[in-house]
Amino acid sequence: MANRRKLLPWFKYLKLFLTAFFKLPPTEYQTVWRGIPEDLSTLYPTGKEFTWWGISSCTSSISVLESLQYVGTSGARTMFSIETNNGKLIRSHSYFPEENEILLPLGIYLKVIDTSSSVNGLHVIHLCEILPSYKMLAHPFDLSQWQQGLPESKSSSHTSSSQKKEEKYSTVSVTPKPSGQVSSTKGKLICIVKDEKVSIKKQHLLMKY
Repeated sequence: MANRRKLLPWFKYLKLFLTAFFKLPPTEYQTVWRGIPEDLSTLYPTGKEFTWWGISSCTSSISVLESLQYVGTSGARTMFSIETNNGKLIRSHSYFPEENEILLPLGIYLKVIDTSSSVNGLHVIHLCEILPSYKMLAHPFDLSQWQQGLPESKSSSHTSSSQKKEEKYSTVSVTPKPSGQVSSTKGKLICIVKDEKVSIKKQHLLMKY
C-alpha cells in the first residue's frame, strides 16, 4: 500500500503546477505520440482500461521519437498513439520548440484499442481516452468564477442601456392640474386649490382680453 501522507509536502507545488497547466490553451492535435525504449506490449493487451497517472511529455510527430535522443529506429521500443482532447501544447515554453512538445495531464482514463508489432522490435499501442466511472482529477480552481469575471459583450451592454432608457421614460408620469375654484372679493382673488385658500391681489395680475 502506498503511503499517501508522503504526498502532503508536495500538495502546494502540485496545486501551483496544475493551476498553470489548466490555464494553457488546448492543443490542436487529437493524436499525440509517446515513446519508450523497451518492449511494453505485454502490459497493454487490447481492451484494457486504465488510468494514466503520470504527467507525460509527448509529441505530434513520429519523426521526433525516431531520433537517437528518444527511441531510435532499431531495437526493442514501444510507441503509444494516444487519442485525447486534454493535451497542452507547450511549444512556446519549451527549449525545443521544433519538437512540438505536448503535455498530458495525470488522471486521464485510457483504453487500448489495438496493438501491432514489427520484426525490427517496434511495438505500437493505440490508446484512446474514454470517460471514467468517476472523475480522477478535479480542476484546481473554479472555472465558473473565471467565466463570471469576463466582460459582457457590446450587444448585451447596448441592450441593457436601452432597457434602462425605456424604464426611465416609462416611469415619467404627468400630474394633472389640480381643479380649483376662483372667486373675487374686495380687490382680491381667492383661489381654492386642494382645500387651501390662496389670496392674490388683483393689481399683481396681468389680464389680457
